[in-house]
Amino acid sequence: VISRIVEYIPQEVGVLYNPKKSRKVKVWRAKQWQPFEHTEKNGIHHAVVTTQDGVLSLKAHFTTTREQYGGLELDPNSVKLDIVVSNFPYRRSDSQLCVVATVSSVNKKTSWTSWNGLQFENAGGPLGKFSWIPEAKTGTDQRISVKLHVDQDGEATKEGRYQGDFYYSMVTQPGQEHPAVLTWDPVM
Repeated sequence: VISRIVEYIPQEVGVLYNPKKSRKVKVWRAKQWQPFEHTEKNGIHHAVVTTQDGVLSLKAHFTTTREQYGGLELDPNSVKLDIVVSNFPYRRSDSQLCVVATVSSVNKKTSWTSWNGLQFENAGGPLGKFSWIPEAKTGTDQRISVKLHVDQDGEATKEGRYQGDFYYSMVTQPGQEHPAVLTWDPVM
């Protein structure tokens, strides 16, 4: 679940967001959502949900059979996800954005994490993985580097379940203007 977007000031150029060390400028959270949209074309399902203010859109593309979509082969076990941040209400010109995804599990602790996966102790099921897309798109020549920090020792909830955060820092170069639109599109 994309739980929030953090605008922050990096400690050094190119440094990713650290929830304990980075200086937060603003924490944006989705408050209201537009109606959910679902279409199906050529065997590919497309689901879209956008916040009422239009700042965050989540687009999922999936299939029940093997299909080609946008140069990728999708199978019934994968989802192509587009995370789109549009016209974010930045407070500062020297800040960066971090998209935060909250991950929950019925298990208390992670037993393994890497740059593209997370597995929980005694999970007994398949491992969740995703393709790492190291850059976000802006619609211009501007390159936005995406860097990940995983809270692999997240706190247990009241029910004893793991809950931790994945921090996806969208790192721009010093002096670059904030892009009007950021699109990041991993496959899960």
